[in-house]
Amino acid sequence: VAVPDGALSTGTNFESSAVSLPECDDEETRAVLKAAEEDKDPASNDNLLLPSDRPLITDFIFLIMKQAKVAQPSALDFVRGRRSTQLNSKQAGLCCKHCINQTGYGVSMGRSFPSQADNLASSLNTSLYQHIQKCQFVPDNLKRAVVNLKRMHSVQVSALRFGSQRRFFNLLWDRLSAVEVVEASLNEADASNPAVPMPPMQCPGKSAKPNADDSTILKLGFIPRSVGSSECFECQYCRMVPMSLRADGSVVLNRPTEEYMQKHRSNCKGDSLDLNYAARLFKELVKSCEALSLETISTSTSEVSASFKDVVRELVGGDEKLLFVFTDGIANAAAGDDAAQGKKQDGGFVSLLEKLDTKGLWCKFPSLIDVDKLSSLFNKFAKNAGLSPELREHSQFIRYCQTVSPSFVYPSKSFNAEETLPSQSS
Repeated sequence: VAVPDGALSTGTNFESSAVSLPECDDEETRAVLKAAEEDKDPASNDNLLLPSDRPLITDFIFLIMKQAKVAQPSALDFVRGRRSTQLNSKQAGLCCKHCINQTGYGVSMGRSFPSQADNLASSLNTSLYQHIQKCQFVPDNLKRAVVNLKRMHSVQVSALRFGSQRRFFNLLWDRLSAVEVVEASLNEADASNPAVPMPPMQCPGKSAKPNADDSTILKLGFIPRSVGSSECFECQYCRMVPMSLRADGSVVLNRPTEEYMQKHRSNCKGDSLDLNYAARLFKELVKSCEALSLETISTSTSEVSASFKDVVRELVGGDEKLLFVFTDGIANAAAGDDAAQGKKQDGGFVSLLEKLDTKGLWCKFPSLIDVDKLSSLFNKFAKNAGLSPELREHSQFIRYCQTVSPSFVYPSKSFNAEETLPSQSS
């Protein structure tokens, strides 16, 4: 990977500028981190991380960057995710180095293509972090170490020199911008290109079943559409719903199998919202914030609960039905599921979610979010909840915002205290 001279020369000297960071007390985590520190070969992850970068970042960012390699954008990247049209086809991204060469294995969640330097933190804290926890090719001790270091991230950030991480992300952006995008990868996605993930219908370790003919595809409700010079197929019954709120498998690159389409159709909610993914994120969000709980969100009138709902209300454009679904509705279903599990009963989480009437609510999502107002509301919530006002430090909250609000794009100026202050170089 070609790296600009400026990106190499502006790094802080590793030996003279090392910062003493609070250490993790877990012995296994320290051993994993030490092994990563001893690997000083930048080629191991395509020169994305250099030894001179180490004083600029926390242990968490360092270790997770050691698991990344350059990702070439492909046609498949343009059909996954509800904001696919905003992907920059001329900009390389990041992906997991552990499964990049595993053909027949869907790795889309590990692939991220930030639109600007300010979004790199979100890519590492959400996309790559969550992928590493699920990736079958990442060693378990490494997964545990990443989790432990993430818990220390905020504490270590405060120990870094002001602006250090921002400087690193600017350097990383320069390196990604210098990568020459391979045009071939934009036109095809197959096993011959290890940087391009296989379509989700392909199962590792199994032979592919025959693709369906035109009549079967139409019978099962899938319709063809073009993405550049590639062809993909999309479920006609839920195509109007944001991608994160559809059942899995609504879009597939290349011609699908009958089994693949039947599996999606058995879970498809049509023009209602599939809340399973949003509900899982909601539970993770509540776990990450001690001031929130499933029981108090719908019953409490506390400032924390009220200010949280104000944030969600802005994300859904003030629609009260959507607000209820993404706060009280999901909270009640999750609390009921937890209570049932405590009694060793079938929680019926899916059935509880399906009782929520979301038919046609997809058309209620706003087309534009007032970022300044959202910033003010989030800062109020963060203050009430005792959290840092910088959104980039709260990966669960970012992911939830992206899920419940299709028009939400991680901002480049709001939610970031460093943006309003002069950089170190000024």
